[in-house]
Amino acid sequence: MSIEPLTSTRNWESCPTVSTHVAFQSTHVNHNYLFNFYLPLIATVDHVTITNQTSDPCIKPWACHTQNQTPPRTVTTNILAKMVPAPSLAGVHVDNVAFQPTTKVPGSDKTLFLGGAGVRGLEIQGNFVKFTAIGVYLEDTAVPSLSIKWSGKSADELSESVEFFRDIVTGPFEKFIRVTMILPLTGHQYSEKVTENCVAFWKSVGIYTDAEAKAIEEFLKVFKDEKFPPGSSILFTQSPNGSLTISFSKDESIPESGNAVIKNKLLSEAVLESIIGKHGVSPAAKKSLATRVSELLKDSNDKEAENQKLMAENQKLKVENQKLEAEIKILKAGNSEIGGHK
Repeated sequence: MSIEPLTSTRNWESCPTVSTHVAFQSTHVNHNYLFNFYLPLIATVDHVTITNQTSDPCIKPWACHTQNQTPPRTVTTNILAKMVPAPSLAGVHVDNVAFQPTTKVPGSDKTLFLGGAGVRGLEIQGNFVKFTAIGVYLEDTAVPSLSIKWSGKSADELSESVEFFRDIVTGPFEKFIRVTMILPLTGHQYSEKVTENCVAFWKSVGIYTDAEAKAIEEFLKVFKDEKFPPGSSILFTQSPNGSLTISFSKDESIPESGNAVIKNKLLSEAVLESIIGKHGVSPAAKKSLATRVSELLKDSNDKEAENQKLMAENQKLKVENQKLEAEIKILKAGNSEIGGHK
């Protein structure tokens, strides 16, 4: 019986993780032939795991030249994929305020990434006066969520789109807002300005109800006696379920828990809307957010394309593995035939 060896010219280093199991249950097979046959397939993989099920192991099966030596019964090759790294962006400094690339947030066990950061200020008598530095953090799931509609858009296109920022505000993922003081501010000043704008908008669109009125009262109460010197921060964690966790920090540290939780979806969204919405108070934060998210969406698209290639390659390998298993069956049948003629 003549059996021609299979050959493979596949670039194994670019393949997804695959395991090929070759079982030898007969000691009459030409071991030298078998292992020289499989050697081209395992010589270029990242590592080879050899499982021996005999009392007299052959440490290097492809070096066995006689049938008196018993090779391992199982050879497992693990081909490690070259996975595309997850997208990541650097931190940002805004007027000497450092925003880390990722952070844990109060009221959540998740780590969010920095979507964008910028200053909030006003033109006063010909001078631009900076009041706060604002960082907007997003949950990782924001990237695939936003890519559905905004994939392929440039940073300029995103920064000019009211709908894009609205999708961030209302998206089904966590957001975290850090407002760090450049100039001192009282809690009363901050909360009055935020709630004033919220109520005016809600009334204009007819969605201001008793629930929103109660949420506003809670919001004002949380800030009533607070004072924020330069370097201190107001922190908001916006949950997809509609709750708003409010925290305070006197330095760059982030507390594990919040000072208060207000369960009102409109108010929760309004805080971020006031920063990056159509009339948002920080055009710089909006520009930064659009630029960085645009980069992440591009990376996400590239990764998806690479994953599709890997999936296709994996399917080809499955077919090839089935062919190898069929070849083993032929070898076993040939071995049985040879043994029967002895």
